[in-house]
Amino acid sequence: MSKIVLSLKASLMAKVLFWLACLVITALSLSPVEMLTAPIFDWWDKAQHASAFFALCCLGLFAYPIRPWRVIVGLLGFGILIEVLQYFTGYRFAELSDFLADSVGVTLGTFTVWLAEKWLLKSTKKSNI
Repeated sequence: MSKIVLSLKASLMAKVLFWLACLVITALSLSPVEMLTAPIFDWWDKAQHASAFFALCCLGLFAYPIRPWRVIVGLLGFGILIEVLQYFTGYRFAELSDFLADSVGVTLGTFTVWLAEKWLLKSTKKSNI
């Protein structure tokens, strides 16, 4: 991998954005919401979970490119932790389906970053010829 790409990915800004996003998602996940009558399975809620963890995964893999498995496993653990903390709030619910949506987001984020890296490597090889 190009040193320029690696240094760009591991920049301080990527790390700051990743941890800031983790804090924001934690705060949003644990803040009270009005108890509305909702269907058993809310597609919009699951889409929010998946998109949040997609963004976290992309940011995390760009911030910490050397150990991608730590980022992936860490985010899955973070998803479980959020569900456990929601259970103990008394005003939020822990749901396995939320964790599954988080896992989908992490999987899609991993695949997206992998495709982006392949594309970047291919384009840098072409420009070096």
